[in-house]
Amino acid sequence: MNQLWASLIGVVLGGGMSYLAQFTTARQAARTEDKRQASQLAEARRAERLDVIREFIQLTQERHTPRRGPLRGTGLDLRRHA
Repeated sequence: MNQLWASLIGVVLGGGMSYLAQFTTARQAARTEDKRQASQLAEARRAERLDVIREFIQLTQERHTPRRGPLRGTGLDLRRHA
């Protein structure tokens, strides 16, 4: 009878340890996946912010860059000579 109880205790302990190992592995895998997704989302948001900044700079440069005509930027002021 003692051998039966020892066998049952061994089976229960082995099953419990197996369950604990699987549970721990699954939890670690879930954490790793969560970290990967968070990192991926942060990188996507960073890229979006950089695109907005680039667009802002481009529009600002276009708005504040003097347009050059055929005589603009040559130093000739046609209004003085007219």
